[in-house]
Amino acid sequence: MRFGEEVSPMNRTDRKLFDGIGRNPYSLRVHSAMRVATMTFALSAMIAGGCGQAANHNMPAIRSDGPLSGHIIVPNGFRLVTATSIAAFANYVAIGDTGDSLLKVIDVVTGRLVGSAGQLSEGFPEFPGIASLQFLATRGLPTVWVYDWNQRRLAAYQVSPAGSLVRSNAILLGSIPAAFAVRWATDSTLVAAGLLEKGRFLVLNARGEAPRAVGAIPLVSAEFPALAVQQALQPSLAEQPGGNALAIGARYAGRIDIYHLLDGTSTVAAVPYPFDPVPKLESHGSFPMFVQTSSTRFGYIGIAATATRIYALYSGRSRSEDRIAPEYANRVHVFDWHGAFVDSLVLDHDVIDIAIDAAGSRLFALAGHPPSQIVVYRLPKGKGVR
Repeated sequence: MRFGEEVSPMNRTDRKLFDGIGRNPYSLRVHSAMRVATMTFALSAMIAGGCGQAANHNMPAIRSDGPLSGHIIVPNGFRLVTATSIAAFANYVAIGDTGDSLLKVIDVVTGRLVGSAGQLSEGFPEFPGIASLQFLATRGLPTVWVYDWNQRRLAAYQVSPAGSLVRSNAILLGSIPAAFAVRWATDSTLVAAGLLEKGRFLVLNARGEAPRAVGAIPLVSAEFPALAVQQALQPSLAEQPGGNALAIGARYAGRIDIYHLLDGTSTVAAVPYPFDPVPKLESHGSFPMFVQTSSTRFGYIGIAATATRIYALYSGRSRSEDRIAPEYANRVHVFDWHGAFVDSLVLDHDVIDIAIDAAGSRLFALAGHPPSQIVVYRLPKGKGVR
């Protein structure tokens, strides 16, 4: 795969398929990119695949000093229903709540709702499919970028100096295939990962145009075509702040790939429990579907990063082992940007997504099987903090 290869939009058959899936209003984050990370229960059921257990999945347990104790944020003037994605900036967190299709921004110090977005319009939610969130500073103001896979739109909302939430920008991404996550990699570059036949992810300009495929898709074979592999891996994204690297976690595999945006080269992180998805497929017309079985094993379901560390939320659970919520997890594996394994954090709650502050001193997580809860963990020195 050549770096920067031009790609064309999804063909008519595949676009029709995903437009049909997109009409389901009950969406669930894909993480991750920023993790989501799970698009919708309908989408997951159609494109999620059964995964085999790694031969070394039962390797000796990683050393742990016991679970970290989290602080639950008490809601002040708001409620969470089914929150599935989270992003953090300073003392703010942004929440994608698929239970009521709203974006919610919360001050974690006071528990106050700063603002929400996504009200119903003519009976339809503004965000029918929140797939990824990213919290950045834009012109000095905290700004949440929301990618809605159903509408293929990236929208920005700023926290104003008065402490309210104001919509500031929107970028339509209709020219690219269905994406699981879209994020800013630099001030002038977007990255998107999704159902691509060429390249592991796309690099786009600041207008969301001129997509270029980057990186080889792993695991591709005659029995496991590229689109099916992308469905199985269902990537979540985390960019290196101030750098030129991108970490991609695999939802249905024990795998994290680190890509360098300048030349497209990659490194496979030294994950403690590596495993590959089992290529069990069904044909839907010309589209190979990666189907889910009771042996489906969840891998990295959420990912976040600082300039020096990658934090990846790891499940390792299968549906046969956990029939209620195998997509939740309480282990966070920590890596450096060279892919070396650094540490393992154990949380006192099962969570579905994580975010990290810039200093790597606080980890924010979403716990609970509705209603959801925001949990804040302070990371002591030596526990993934540098």
